[in-house]
This record gives sequence, structure tokens and C-alpha cells, in this order.
Amino acid sequence: PESSWLWEKHADSILCNIGLKPTVHKPCLYSGIINGNRVLLKRQVDNFAIAAPDATTADILLDMINDRLKIPVKRQGYLDMYNGIDVLQTRHYIKISVCSFIDKVFEQHLATWMKSTYPSPARSTPLPSDATFMKKFNSSSGDPDPKAQQKLAKTMELNYRSGVGELIWAMTTCRPDLAFTSVKLSQSNSCPHEIHYHALKHALKYLYNTKDDGLYFWRTAP
Repeated sequence: PESSWLWEKHADSILCNIGLKPTVHKPCLYSGIINGNRVLLKRQVDNFAIAAPDATTADILLDMINDRLKIPVKRQGYLDMYNGIDVLQTRHYIKISVCSFIDKVFEQHLATWMKSTYPSPARSTPLPSDATFMKKFNSSSGDPDPKAQQKLAKTMELNYRSGVGELIWAMTTCRPDLAFTSVKLSQSNSCPHEIHYHALKHALKYLYNTKDDGLYFWRTAP
């Protein structure tokens, strides 16, 4: 039962011995100077992610860790996914997105309610921009009867809370453009009206249409 705690203690002692220091607010994130370069190391149980100016510096750091382990660290190359987040590294920028996550969760949507209302490729807005629709959206309240809610969910072929949760996951990882929409929709989690479902479907279509969007971290030089 204590294995994870003992490993954390062991890994921490190795990293500190190398010269890395845990950051104040995130003890699992370490910072230090290796090969004359600033590096960051993220430790999640027995997984390490290293941010360094070049591959040579990362390899030197991994060699230093391996010198203190009986079983060497398995090197898996450049990071392309981390905790469900896609990572694209190019000469000019690093991009993070949740395209793989969206493709996975939308398998069910595409087979049910999106089957007959497939989203057009044209970009829209996260919520309908029609003023009349939004006025009705803000003033509507769903039937609090659990049976009525179950019937509505079955008719709409969608679990409201799950749909909102998918938006929130995308928003908190790399889609800040969904922040307002996620908050507005989550306010009706306990008792959604039919119009709230239509707004949620609109937002999910927007997410699917823009699944390749994400955050770009541009390099100062190639």
C-alpha cells in the first residue's frame, strides 16, 4: 500500500541529488540547470516528462537518473501525448490539443444524435448567436421530476452532464474559448430544459468542427 509513497520519496531524493529542485506550488514539477541549460522535469508516479532546449541535454539528464537506478528509464522519444492531451512539436512551435479525446468521445455522438444532424464544416460560435434563442435559454427551467428528465435525455439521445463534462475537459486543458459556454451550460446541470440540450448540442458540434484548435507555444527561434 505504501509503494507509491516510497517510490515518490526515492525518486525525489534522486532528482534532488542530481541538482533539480521541486517547485513551490507543484512539488511534482522540478527545475534545474543541466549541461548549462535550464530544464523542467514533470514526475507523475513512474513517468517523467522533460522540457529541455535540445535532445542532448535531455539525454544527459536521463543518463544521470539511470546511474542511480537498477532498472534504466525507458526512453520513449519526443512527447506526442500526455494525460489525454495531444502534443505536436515542430521547428517553430509546440501545440497542445485534445483532438484524440474528441475523436474518442464523439464516436457515440456520431452514432446517435449527430447521425442525422452532422455538423457542417463551416465554423460557428460555441453558443447560438441569436438573441431570441439566448433570451429563452436564460429564462427556461426544466422539469425537476427525475422521470421527466430521464425521458428528455432519452429523447435527445444525450446525457446532459456528460456532454457538459466533455466541454469542460476540453476547456480546462487547451480550449479557453469554451469557458463562457461551459459555465453557462453547467448552470443547468441539475435540471436542464429542452432548449439547454439544443444549446449543448450546438456547443458540441462547434467543438467537433474545431477539434484541431489548441494552444500554440511559439519558439523564439527555430
